[in-house]
Amino acid sequence: SWRTIPVGDIVQPVKNRASNPANNTIVQ
Repeated sequence: SWRTIPVGDIVQPVKNRASNPANNTIVQ
């Protein structure tokens, strides 16, 4: 979802990265 990027698309991967350092890629 890179057309118009909802805030959740940015916040959720950051939260995922914080909770799981191995999951540090954003899959869209």
